Amino acid sequence: MKKITSLFLFFLIVHSFTNAQENSCIKFPEHDRAMVRPELPYNISNERFIVHYDNVAIENYAQRTLNHIEYAYQIMCGEYGWRVPPEDFNNGGDNRYDIYLVDEDNDIIFGYNGITVPEIPGNWQYEWAPSFIVMVNNLQESNLKMVTAHELNHACQIAYTYRDAESTTWFYENTAVYIAEEVYDYMYLYFLGYFTNSVNPLDNPELAINSVIMYNKYQYAGFLWPKFLNEWVNNTDIVRAIWAQMGETPGYFTLDDIDLVLTANGRSIEEAYSNYAIWRYFTGGVRADDFHFKYASVLPTSKIDGTFNSYPVNGDLGMYGPGGTRFIELKGDKDVLDISMDGADLYNGQPLKWKGFAMEIKTPQASAANEIILNSSNEGSIRVINMGNTVVFVPVFMSEIKNRIITLFSFAAPNLRGVLFSNEYNNADIGGNLLFDNSEVLNSGTIKTLAISSNHSVKTLNERFVSPFVKHNNWNNQQSLYYLNKGFLVNPTGDVGQRAKFFNLKSATIRNVIDGVSFDDGLPIRFNDPWYVKDANDNQSGMGDFRPFTSPYNPTGKYNQASGGVFLNQNPNFLPNLSHYSIKAESMFDATLSHTGKTHRFYFNGWSGANYQMQQVGSNPQGFDQKAVVFTNDNALVSCQL
Repeated sequence: MKKITSLFLFFLIVHSFTNAQENSCIKFPEHDRAMVRPELPYNISNERFIVHYDNVAIENYAQRTLNHIEYAYQIMCGEYGWRVPPEDFNNGGDNRYDIYLVDEDNDIIFGYNGITVPEIPGNWQYEWAPSFIVMVNNLQESNLKMVTAHELNHACQIAYTYRDAESTTWFYENTAVYIAEEVYDYMYLYFLGYFTNSVNPLDNPELAINSVIMYNKYQYAGFLWPKFLNEWVNNTDIVRAIWAQMGETPGYFTLDDIDLVLTANGRSIEEAYSNYAIWRYFTGGVRADDFHFKYASVLPTSKIDGTFNSYPVNGDLGMYGPGGTRFIELKGDKDVLDISMDGADLYNGQPLKWKGFAMEIKTPQASAANEIILNSSNEGSIRVINMGNTVVFVPVFMSEIKNRIITLFSFAAPNLRGVLFSNEYNNADIGGNLLFDNSEVLNSGTIKTLAISSNHSVKTLNERFVSPFVKHNNWNNQQSLYYLNKGFLVNPTGDVGQRAKFFNLKSATIRNVIDGVSFDDGLPIRFNDPWYVKDANDNQSGMGDFRPFTSPYNPTGKYNQASGGVFLNQNPNFLPNLSHYSIKAESMFDATLSHTGKTHRFYFNGWSGANYQMQQVGSNPQGFDQKAVVFTNDNALVSCQL
C-alpha cells in the first residue's frame, strides 16, 4: 500500500460531516468515541515539544525528530510568523506540543507517514483547535525532515482554523507541502514524488484547484497553487495571511478568504486563476523560463491537449472546476491565426464565467498572454500575429462548479502575413518611425497584417540617429536596397519583414594636394555618396551622381549637416551592381588659388592617402577618371595629387 505523506485525523464529538467521498483523505473516527492518543513509555523533550516513542532502540531517531521539529518551528513560527500551535489542556502530560512515533502498521497511522489530529472538546466554539502529531518511526532522514515540517505546518494551520476542513482538506495539504519545501529551501525536492504516476495540476490542469483525489495525491501536488500565489504576488507572507483570514471567517469559505487577501494585495482570485493557468505551461526543462515558477525547470512538463500545424480546426475542451485549464499548441508556418472560443453559459441555471488567452511563446524572452475578450455569453475571438512563434490557446474556467464544463474552440489561418516594420542597429530595434504606403506613420517594431501578394511601400523617417551615431544603410541586409524608401511584395512564404538597417558613421577626409602640399583653397572635388540625401524631400544621390564639393571635404551624408561620416568596408569586392562610394578627377582644370591671386592650370597626377582601397571603374586607363573607394578605417584620407 502506498503511503500518503500526511493526514488530518479529526476527533469529532458534536460535528457531523457530509461529502465523505471528497474528504476520503480524512480518516474519521466513529462519532461516538474519541480518538485515543497512543500510550508510549518513553519521551524526549525541549521547552516546546515532547516526542513520545515506545522503544529505546529508536531514541536517536526520536532525538532527530525533536531536532527537526524545533528547526521547522524556528523557521515557520519564528521567521515566517505562523501562529504557534495552542496548548492542549495538559493532554500528553503537559501543555507542550506532542509528537508520537509509532510502527507503520499501527491502526492510527496505517498507510500514512504522518497525521495531525485536531482535538475538539465538546461544545467547542472556536475556529481554531489544539492538536497532536503521530508519525511512523522508520523514515529516511530526508523524509523525516520533510514530514516533520509538513505536520508542524498542519498544527499551525489548525491554530487558525480546523473548520475549513469540514468540507475539504485541499488547501491544508497544498500549504503543508509548500511550506515544508520553503523551510528547507527546496533542498530535497520532496514534492517531485507527488507527480509520479499520480493525478496532479500539471498532468491534469483541467481539474479544479480545490480538488481532492486522495490516493492519487492531487491535493499534495497542488502545493503549486500556494507556491504560485507567493511568487505571483511577490509577497512571502501571502499564504500565512490567507490562513489568518480563514481563521477570522467562521466555517468553510476558503476560496472567498483567498480572494479577500488577494484583493488587499491589489489582485483577485479570478486574476489568480488566469495567471496560475498561464504559469503552469512554463514548466519542465524545455518550457521553463525566468518569468514564472522558481525551480520551474525541475518540475514535470505540463500536459498539452493537442498540437496543430494546419487549419482550420474545431473542437471542444472540458474543465472540471475553478481554475481548471487546458493547453493547445498552434504551430506551422502561418503568421496570422484567428482564435475563437465559446464557453458554456449555464450550469443548472447558474451563470458561468470563463477567461481565455492566446499566448505567444517567446522563450527565453518573456512570452505574451493576449486575453480573448468574451461577451456575456462567453463568446469571443482574437487575431494573433505569431511571426513564427508557437501560440498556445489557454481557456480558464472561473466559476465554483465542480463538474465537466465545456468550451468550444476554433482556429483559422486567414490569407494574411504579419509584416514587421523596424529601424534596426546591430539587429536590435533602435526606435523611430516608418512611413507605410506614403500615408501611415508606424512606430518602429510595429507588425501589420497584410494580404498575401499585395504590393506596398515603406520609408524610414529617420535618415540617422545621434545616439548612437548611425545612418540608414540598407533594407533587410540587402546592400543594393540603399534608398530610404522601397517597394515590396508580401510573399506567401519566407521572411517578409521590412527592416531598415543602420550602420555606424566614421570620419573621412577627401582633399586636393598641389605639389605635395595640402591647401584650403576650395579647389573642386567630385564625390559620389549613393546614400547622400540631397534635399528636404529626401532625394538621394544614388549611383553615378558626382556632386561638387570643395577641398578639403569631410562627408556628412546629408545636406545642411555639419557632421557625419562614411560607412566602412562597403562593397570590398568592388561589385559594380552594389552600392559604393566613388570619386572622380579631371585630367586637367584651371582654378584660382587664393594665396597667389592667380589662375593656375592643374594636371591630375594620382591618388594617395590612408585607410582606404580604390579600384578603377571608369574607362580612362590613365587613372584620372571615376574610382570606386572603400573606406577601411576611421579617419580615412583620400588625396588627389595635382
